[in-house]
Amino acid sequence: MARTFSAEDAETLRQLHADGISRNGIARQMGWSVGTITNHAEHLGLSFDREGVRAASDARQVDLKDRRQHIQDRLLTLRR
Repeated sequence: MARTFSAEDAETLRQLHADGISRNGIARQMGWSVGTITNHAEHLGLSFDREGVRAASDARQVDLKDRRQHIQDRLLTLRR
């Protein structure tokens, strides 16, 4: 039997969102898929700030670029 997203689930979603828990964190804690949490959050008028994700992604790209450069430098040194 399929579960139904209840009024209690909606209240838990609201509370976790207010506590600043991420969409993925809420899904894990509540035992629902991220898609379900996204759909119900949207229905409840809740949104998730993506700035933190964007900043982390940008920082990761910089780190990867630096690592690629380091590997290239090591390879060039080995060839000499």
